[in-house]
Amino acid sequence: MKIAQYKILRRQSGTSTDTYKSWRTNVKTDRFKLEEKIYRVWSTSDDLEDFITQFYEGESRMTDDEVFNVIWGLKELHDIRCKQLFDVFKRTFQLDEYAPDEVKELREQIFKQADKEGVCDD
Repeated sequence: MKIAQYKILRRQSGTSTDTYKSWRTNVKTDRFKLEEKIYRVWSTSDDLEDFITQFYEGESRMTDDEVFNVIWGLKELHDIRCKQLFDVFKRTFQLDEYAPDEVKELREQIFKQADKEGVCDD
């Protein structure tokens, strides 16, 4: 089910955002989706290049506020892209909350054993 289809169903049924989060958790990804997100993060470089070109070669000079807003916006956009990339990475390799239940249980056992043995103590 595509996100657009889900949003239509959600509007029709009045389901909560918890249902959407649950649905997103079960979405499978592959290496192609991961590669796409990696390239999206690299597009921040293109955004910065456009800004630098406008700043130095634009018809009119940008005010300090405009410069700050552009840079802050690019920073926020880059953070969003990085978070999305990391989420796709975890989905692709079934890490953290996307791990199968048996892996989560085994991980819990390993951490408990490490705590007992004091492996993680400073």
